[in-house]
Amino acid sequence: MSTRDAILAAARDLQAEHDGNFSLRAVARAVGISPMAIYRHFADKDALTRALLDSGHRRLLTALQEGLFADTPRERLAALATAYVRFALDDPGTYRLLFETPSAAQCGHRRAAATFRFLEDRVRECSASGDLPPAAAEALALDIWALLHGHIALHRIGKAVLMEADLNDHVAALLDRMFPRYTPHTKPKA
Repeated sequence: MSTRDAILAAARDLQAEHDGNFSLRAVARAVGISPMAIYRHFADKDALTRALLDSGHRRLLTALQEGLFADTPRERLAALATAYVRFALDDPGTYRLLFETPSAAQCGHRRAAATFRFLEDRVRECSASGDLPPAAAEALALDIWALLHGHIALHRIGKAVLMEADLNDHVAALLDRMFPRYTPHTKPKA
């Protein structure tokens, strides 16, 4: 592992352990290098945080893309939603960094936009296939994201239980309850 990768790994572990807070000195100590050696790889703590965000969003997007192999648009949306929740459960430190820290909001990260666009594209597919109503994809994608994020937050404080064994069924049922399959209304014949 390169020194840069070791720095990123240590920073990721430390921010996960300390709710997004870490110092460059602590990172250097964990890697076994001097604090000044970090500056050969990152200009400052903000640059290291941006690298962590970039890496986290890349890993999240990769996880979401696995759902593209599902057969129908609705199944692809459910697979994406399940992958999102699974990512949050499997890597809570990175999830918190990406979505629940001031660092994420301050960085205005381009990869975050790409991840959201990926969700929007699945919503557009569902609208085009008739699984969801023709609506503004961005607004509906935001609703789905908020719904999933809310369930994750409730799980973390013990108010909802997301079980790995039935996660696929749970997320699919959640989407069906909140976004039932669309059946367009037809005009009665005169």
